[in-house]
Amino acid sequence: RTVTVPNRFLRSCKLHRIFLGYNELKEIMAIRYLVHVIVAVALSALLYQTVRLFFHYGSRTVAYSHYPGPCVQVPGINNGSEDIAMMTDGRAFFSTGFGYAAHALDESGAIYLIDLNQELDDDITVTKLKVIGNERYDRLFIPHGLAVWEDGLSGTIYLFSIVHRFGLSEVAIFIYDGGDTLVFQTSVNADILGVGVLNDVQPVGPTTFYASEFTRIRNVGFMIIEMMLMLPLTRVVYWDGQSAHIAADKIKGANGLTMSGDGKRLYVAAPVGKSLLVYDRKSDNSLSFVYSAFVDSTIDNLFFDVDSGNVWAGSHPQPYDFSKHFIDYNQLSPSHVLRMRFFYNDAGDISGHEIDEVFSDPGRLISGSSSVGLFKNKLLIGSVLHKLLLCDIVYI
Repeated sequence: RTVTVPNRFLRSCKLHRIFLGYNELKEIMAIRYLVHVIVAVALSALLYQTVRLFFHYGSRTVAYSHYPGPCVQVPGINNGSEDIAMMTDGRAFFSTGFGYAAHALDESGAIYLIDLNQELDDDITVTKLKVIGNERYDRLFIPHGLAVWEDGLSGTIYLFSIVHRFGLSEVAIFIYDGGDTLVFQTSVNADILGVGVLNDVQPVGPTTFYASEFTRIRNVGFMIIEMMLMLPLTRVVYWDGQSAHIAADKIKGANGLTMSGDGKRLYVAAPVGKSLLVYDRKSDNSLSFVYSAFVDSTIDNLFFDVDSGNVWAGSHPQPYDFSKHFIDYNQLSPSHVLRMRFFYNDAGDISGHEIDEVFSDPGRLISGSSSVGLFKNKLLIGSVLHKLLLCDIVYI
């Protein structure tokens, strides 16, 4: 006689043995075990990454105020001053308008000039530079990372800038005329360089440079995932004037670049990895890894002090607060300026480092500090979306 057994009874191990053969039972139990293992591993990985993100991007309890001396906001700068490029005479270029695409500002970006020889009690002035020679920049101009190359033979001043267009970024090269004009020379876009999203540039000649790739992926949603997973996917690329070469790879969010005074060493900010990476330049312009300095802050753009050999950085001590500030300009984001000093052994190799907090602000005076410039006793501090500060250095 045929007996119909409801499905719910088949869940019983005893009934399994009655109605299924031994091999079939083994297969079912193996599949069950595999599913349980996969779910457990996935949940463990999710929990691990959540805890990791909390400690990596989470806020500190308190952001204290600490200044190297009196500081004043530079009048008229309200749309950021994302990067700063110093000249040897104390003048500095800085870029504004990086938040144009995200925040629909009234005007696109610009590059300004400021003289650090001014005193804080003077009426501090800046000069907005005209950009000529590229009609595309007349319609939309979003400068980002900046760097200067001063030609010692001809006296020509070249300004390199990362410029963003919707969906694509490029390295643009200008000649500064000494007055109020930047004359466009050429540009190299990210497709030609073979990278995703460009962030900063470090020239090594009038037409040659290193450039950093902040994310491998250009899609905004996948960019966020790449950063949240803290994947070491980004690179530093070298452009020899004709073609691109990968100089360094496996970096967690390659950001600010700076070079030692003798041109032999390149420093790379890796904010996703909370580290400053040090590389030696080889004869073929590839980079050889030398040292990694852990920085418990999200460092952004860098400045090399040729007098001391120290590396300075604008930094975000509370990445979570900065992310809220980037979405909503009115949300305060604490600011840091850090000075990194390296120690050397008898062989001349880096044996250690020390980090000094030169400037700290809870976000009221300046939110989201991203860059720094130094000249004599003056400190210039830039921000991604907010103000520009000029400080006297008195206490360090």
